[in-house]
Amino acid sequence: MGEKSVIRDPYYTLGEPFYYEAEMVKGSRFYVNVTPVSSESDAKSAIEKAHDQFPHARHHCWAMVLREGKVARPNDDGEPSGSAGKPILAQIQGRGIEDVIVVVSRFFGGTKLGVGGLVRAYGGSAGQALDAAPLIQVVPKQRVAITFDYADTAVVEAALSAEGYQASQSHYESQVTLEVMVSDAAVGAFITSFRERTAQRISVELMEE
Repeated sequence: MGEKSVIRDPYYTLGEPFYYEAEMVKGSRFYVNVTPVSSESDAKSAIEKAHDQFPHARHHCWAMVLREGKVARPNDDGEPSGSAGKPILAQIQGRGIEDVIVVVSRFFGGTKLGVGGLVRAYGGSAGQALDAAPLIQVVPKQRVAITFDYADTAVVEAALSAEGYQASQSHYESQVTLEVMVSDAAVGAFITSFRERTAQRISVELMEE
């Protein structure tokens, strides 16, 4: 256990997979699958799903952003370099969305769009889908361990109630240990305030992940 806290910014991700039919551009049709992912393996599965869903689409262009490892990767899938994956990625990053992959499947409509037209079409399709998708905000939290003697149970419960928190887990051994999830931004103030409320006799520490 330790006291060092890293403050991570809140971010947006997807509440559930989302499918969207974007506006047609000069006869070309664009279908968008937006999928929450937590690994490159998840992303690969989402790409394969789009291929299975639209086996006759000429291109399945995509971009993904993974919070773990700070991965941000676009793919043009045969379109001119930089004309598809990067515009999709820009739409994801511009909205502060993480742990997501956006796959845009294109059916060619007979009219070439040119690089500029492709940038607008792929970026626009991804943007339309993300604006309609069920986004949720994630506030990063850290686990705080509160350890105390059984005789101090009432004191700890009163302090928790005053701070507006509830224990997420409880461990009962020679002493009681309660785990409380506290947002990164509030964890320092929580520990200081809780110690003051319990007259400094209760152990309150960050738990190592």
